[in-house]
Amino acid sequence: MYCCAVAFADCGCLTATRKDHTACVPLQSACPVRSLHCPGSWSHNLRDTQRQIKCLEVVARPCSRGPRCFTTCSSTQTAEAPATQGAQTKGHVVIIGAGPGGSTAAILLAKRGYKVDVYERRPQSKQDPVDLKRTYIIALSERGLKPMRAAGVSIPCDAPYKGFVRHLKGGKVQVSPVEGNVSFERAELAQHLISEANRLTPDVKYHFEQGLHSIDFDKQTAMVQTHDGIMSEVQYDLLIGADGVGSTVRSQMEQKLPGMKVKVEDSGREYKTYRGLRADLEPPELRDRPGRSIHIFLGQNSWTSLSGHLNPDGTYAGTLAMKNGEFEKLSTAAEYEGVIRKGVSGVPEHWIADIAEQCLHASPSPQGYGARG
Repeated sequence: MYCCAVAFADCGCLTATRKDHTACVPLQSACPVRSLHCPGSWSHNLRDTQRQIKCLEVVARPCSRGPRCFTTCSSTQTAEAPATQGAQTKGHVVIIGAGPGGSTAAILLAKRGYKVDVYERRPQSKQDPVDLKRTYIIALSERGLKPMRAAGVSIPCDAPYKGFVRHLKGGKVQVSPVEGNVSFERAELAQHLISEANRLTPDVKYHFEQGLHSIDFDKQTAMVQTHDGIMSEVQYDLLIGADGVGSTVRSQMEQKLPGMKVKVEDSGREYKTYRGLRADLEPPELRDRPGRSIHIFLGQNSWTSLSGHLNPDGTYAGTLAMKNGEFEKLSTAAEYEGVIRKGVSGVPEHWIADIAEQCLHASPSPQGYGARG
C-alpha cells in the first residue's frame, strides 16, 4: 500500500492519505513543524523539507499492515535511505510546483531512488515576469543550508547576507549584523535549485507551463494542462503538492477526504515593488562587508512600511507595504509621495519620487498568507 498524495505547501504543511482513503494523517502532527508562509520563513522550511522527506520515506513505503503503515516520524530520525542499485527505482513521484520547496523535495527524493517529475504552471523562474517582479530576498541560515548540502546542492559564496537594519523615528537606526548566512532573491533561489537538480541527477525532470487540472485519487493519476489547453494524464505512486498556500493538490484532497480542512489566513497587507535606487545607507557595522543587507523603514502604524535590500550591484530594491485596499485610494505619484513622507521614517529624500512613480504603475501583490490545518 502506497501513500498516494501529499499536500506540501510553502508553509511546510504535509498531509498524507492512503490509496483507499481510509486514513488521513497530518504529518505535521507526527513531525512537529510550524505552519508559516512568509519570505522570512524559508530557512525554517528548507530545513524541515529534509526531515519531512524522511517522513515520506516511512509513509510511502509499501506496507501490508494497513493503517499501521502511517508510522510516526521522530524529529531525531537521521538515517539515510540506502542507495538505489542499478536502474531500479522505488517509484514515480509527481511534484506540483517548482519553487524552492518543490525542487528541494525533488532532489532529496531522487537521491533516495525515486523518479521525479515536477510540473509548474508558470514559465521557468528566470523567464517568468511574475517572479522577476518579486523583490523580497530569502536569507538562509545554517538550518536552511543544511538540507541543501544534504542534497548535494552547491552553496554560492558570492551573496552572503550580512545583516538587518531598522530605520526608526528621529533618524535612529538599529543594526543586527549576521554571520554565515546566504541570501537570494526568491526567483534566484528557485532557479538555482532547478539548475542544481538538472546538474545532480537525471531522475528529476521539469515540465514548465503545465499546471495541475485535476486528480483521480483512486486511479492515482493527475491531469495536467498546458496554457493552450492541451491535457495529459500522469500516473504516480506519490503525489506532492508544493504549489504554495493556494495549493491545488490540497484543495482537491479537501474535496475528496471527509474532515480534511485547511484554513488560509491573509496577512491583511499588500505590497508594490521598486528597483534600481542608490544611496549611502550601510551603517559602519556593515559598510565594509560584502553581501546583501535588508533595511526596514518603519511607519507610523503597523500596516505601512517600506523595505529595501542591497543588491550585489550596489543598487537597492524593495517594497512599499500597506493595508489591503489602501493602494486603491492612491491615483497619482504625488499621493504616493505623501504616504511615504508622512507615514515612513528614514527614507532617503531622493528615493521618494522614484519609488512613488514606480509604485504608481505597479500592481499590488499579497504580502503573505498562512495555512493552518
